[in-house]
Amino acid sequence: MVAAFESIGAAQVGNISSFSFSHTIGGTNRHAIVVIGTSGANASSVQVGATTCSLIAGSRVVTGSQQIELWETDSEPATGANTVTGNLSAMGHTQVNSINYEGVDTSGPTSGLQTSTGNAATTSTSAVTSAADDLVMDGIRGDEDPAEDGSQANQWAGSSAGNFTESSTKAGAASVTMVWTFTTSDFAHAAVNIVGGGAPANVGVIGVDQGADRHYQHEDFSATILDSYITVDTRPTGITWDGTDIIGATLDPSALGRHSLHTGFSATIQDSYTTVATSPRDLVWDGRRIYASSNTANSIYQHAVGFSATIENSFPSPGSTPRGLAWDRVNILSSDGGGATIYKHSGFSATITDSFASPDLAPEGIAWDDTNLLSAANDIADKHYLHDGFSATITDSYAAPGAEPDGLEWEDRTYFRGRIFIID
Repeated sequence: MVAAFESIGAAQVGNISSFSFSHTIGGTNRHAIVVIGTSGANASSVQVGATTCSLIAGSRVVTGSQQIELWETDSEPATGANTVTGNLSAMGHTQVNSINYEGVDTSGPTSGLQTSTGNAATTSTSAVTSAADDLVMDGIRGDEDPAEDGSQANQWAGSSAGNFTESSTKAGAASVTMVWTFTTSDFAHAAVNIVGGGAPANVGVIGVDQGADRHYQHEDFSATILDSYITVDTRPTGITWDGTDIIGATLDPSALGRHSLHTGFSATIQDSYTTVATSPRDLVWDGRRIYASSNTANSIYQHAVGFSATIENSFPSPGSTPRGLAWDRVNILSSDGGGATIYKHSGFSATITDSFASPDLAPEGIAWDDTNLLSAANDIADKHYLHDGFSATITDSYAAPGAEPDGLEWEDRTYFRGRIFIID
């Protein structure tokens, strides 16, 4: 994922000893940097909303009466409205703002700080080690309005009492030079690399609303919707992911039932086939093949390797209304809507090794996130649930995007991991 500018705060300028201003933050894999230009007053206790910030080591740069500081969030700031606050060691002419970036590797968000100072007619130049998916940002403070190089995007400029603080960005490369030109001013300059490569923005739950014929892309395990599309066939019921593309089950066309191979997370269909039995429900991918359930046949099927309609094996479902399917890397997990029960099978077989009552009368889709079961139910609460391992204990839940939550999947970016796919 490529690091990118996301939003900027409301800023505060003036002769101040503390600051407080608003910043509405969005995006995923977020990292905020607070740029502070002062006249010899050090900042402390900087926060973006409830998220504490730390001074980027070496970024407090001073020359004459000009000082620049870069503070970064210690963890991902919350989305939505945040209040940016901080204190200064003394009253001084100050310009401060916060800038949020998305697509950031939040485990190691910044690197390669470079600084420079100067005076009179001179150019500030800082060469930062970077990379193709990264982004370089900087902050500069002087007593005149500097001109940034045309290759840089000016993100913010603030001034008070003849003092100027500005910030810009430039796309990452092996080495990125940040250039500002002054005619007479003292200046202090700090530039840092923002590391890209955070998990893609679409990590999270995918939900489908059967009434609206729509797949939804959630942010993580939450009700926040990032993207959606209308399915080609109506009445979607099950969904899984093969490491690259969505595979969906639908009850129509013509009540025959269909499995469809999508292109990524999109409505575009690469391939499809009519299911072996009508009323297909959920399906799951184990890394090589599809397993699927049918409501009318009361059966669970093992398909041939690949995206194939060929059935290699099957067994009767443990209940009369098979719904959800999941794969815990060893065993098939299934849910029964009529019996309100979730089962653990022994491998791919009818033998049941464990079971428990679902949190709702109509358990539909289920999934496995390598540690915990996820389930969707549409009788009483219309919710998605996060279980504690394979158990009835619920550790988290939220309202599903539609009134009929159905199939469920969890994408693992190391072994199918990262995103839940839900059908409603």
